[in-house]
Amino acid sequence: MDIYRLFSIYVISLGVCIFFLYLGIKILKRDSANRVNQYFSGFFFLVAFALIINYFYPWIQTPQYQVLANTLHKFTLYLVLFAFSLLLLGVIQLDSSKNLSIKYQIILLALYGVLCSIIFFIPDGAQVKIPTPGIQESPEWSFSFFSFILTVAFSLLCITFFYTRNLYRKFHSEILIKKLKYFIAGISLFYFLCFYICFMNYFDLMILRMLYMLVGLLHIPGGILIYKGIGKAPKTLS
Repeated sequence: MDIYRLFSIYVISLGVCIFFLYLGIKILKRDSANRVNQYFSGFFFLVAFALIINYFYPWIQTPQYQVLANTLHKFTLYLVLFAFSLLLLGVIQLDSSKNLSIKYQIILLALYGVLCSIIFFIPDGAQVKIPTPGIQESPEWSFSFFSFILTVAFSLLCITFFYTRNLYRKFHSEILIKKLKYFIAGISLFYFLCFYICFMNYFDLMILRMLYMLVGLLHIPGGILIYKGIGKAPKTLS
């Protein structure tokens, strides 16, 4: 395992994981019964759980367990993709004109979960190779795997921005508009990181992996901006 992957996993990922767990708990403490808080804290918890898995699966360095390493890598991606859907539902919940029932929200999440599960069935989609005992190489993605994740993430980004724009038009308070701008900046950083990781794993260029030691730190300001924008927002937005 190269030094760049070691740093990104055991320094950046671990630090971000602890910070996101802290943010998720802090949002829930505000009002654990509030559906919006549940969605936004769920986002941080899912990403933190994905980072925990990402922390442990590189320890799998025996060739006969390569399939397990591949599955865990895909599962981390599944959790992150699913976490983005919680951001979207949180935004929809903030819009008082979009009063979705709990049943309908569960159906939407289930359908999206099924869609994201396709990543487990793309042939040779994501490969975490263990050529010899004690050596695990960085993940490499096929074009079909890369295209699928990129398409899903970009589609979700467009829908999220659509509903966020609707909220922006409805707000009259300068304070709420400022908070929403924080939120937009935060999700923009997270989607940028998502796209960066997609290109990094598909093109498998050392320069991209080296730069990730700096780029990966954007998780911290991204989390802070989302928390400042929505996590600390009043229970009722208008």
